[in-house]
Amino acid sequence: MAEISLCVVLLAGAGLLLKSFVRLSGVDPGFRTANLLTFEYRVPRTRYPSAERQWNFHWQVVQRVRALPGVGSASAVFALPFSGNGGQTTFVLPDRPEPPRGSELTALVNRVAPGLFEALRVPLVGGRFIDERDHVGSASVAVISRTFAQRYWPGQDPVGRSIRLPEFQNAVVAIAGVVGDIRHRQLEDRQQVQIYLPFAQHPHIFSTVVVETQGDPMSFANAVRHAVWSVDKDQPVWKVRTLESLVNTYLAWRGFLPRIVSGFAAFALLLAALGIFGVISYSTARRTREFGLRIAVGAMPRDVLRLVLEDGLRLTAAGVGLGIPGALILSRLLETQLYAVSPTDPATFATVALLLALVSLVACYLPARRALRADPVAALRHE
Repeated sequence: MAEISLCVVLLAGAGLLLKSFVRLSGVDPGFRTANLLTFEYRVPRTRYPSAERQWNFHWQVVQRVRALPGVGSASAVFALPFSGNGGQTTFVLPDRPEPPRGSELTALVNRVAPGLFEALRVPLVGGRFIDERDHVGSASVAVISRTFAQRYWPGQDPVGRSIRLPEFQNAVVAIAGVVGDIRHRQLEDRQQVQIYLPFAQHPHIFSTVVVETQGDPMSFANAVRHAVWSVDKDQPVWKVRTLESLVNTYLAWRGFLPRIVSGFAAFALLLAALGIFGVISYSTARRTREFGLRIAVGAMPRDVLRLVLEDGLRLTAAGVGLGIPGALILSRLLETQLYAVSPTDPATFATVALLLALVSLVACYLPARRALRADPVAALRHE
């Protein structure tokens, strides 16, 4: 019963974690990951001191990469999703009262070059994408996420409205378009308000280039490095990897705990099955004469079989009853690790109970078969 109780706790925890992981694996990140190669670099300020020179370097790299055979498109972004890069900024809606200090509105902010949303297959909800008309000297614009639009302008068209960005030299930008939501940091993220600024209007020394390839993206690794070196032969390039590998690495990390707990649960289930088998085997061996007498006075084989199986199922039911409170405590501790699954998910707990009942029946079946072989003549002679 103690083994079964422990097994219930571990099986329930493993079931909740596995169900959560399956649902998390099916979450749409908001962008496509196939056939996309990415790499990062940071230009030295000593060689590229002005914002204009920094952007010119980034754009030259993008154009050289686009010209490579087998490359469908290329673009640049400051913070690639799932790369660990990115940040937030405060913003003000000029047509509304400014919130008090400490209650400022915040959003994820990113810098993107023309062609990024197209390469990532991020849908356009309204207006337009950032494109080559958004350069230094042109009107300051921004693209916002669908959640941003729905939260602050529900049922309205936000295109053409303005946002003031205190942390970007108090710039006032006009909303040029609305795009689909992207899960930037992790798949569990709720849809967040996001602001995308043209990279050309807000340059930075750091950049990530996204390359859409025809075929295996990693086969283009050397070619993109040389494309960067054709602009500046001394420029280091690092983290050459696929966007798909970034998401897969994140999923592998999130799947570590379910795998560990499932391993312990499987071992506990094996011990419970062996324990039930051992106890029922011992009990059946001690009752051999009893079973012989029952058969001698007319008991059917199924009656003897039922007696043995009932003994095993009673042990299992008692163990499950003792284990459920422990499983509920563990599930509460695991609540922060669950996605779209209740810590008291009835289907998971019912599945655990059913699994243990089946294992118990199998573990009791062999001793029950041995009980059916009891010799009624030998039992009567002994009596």
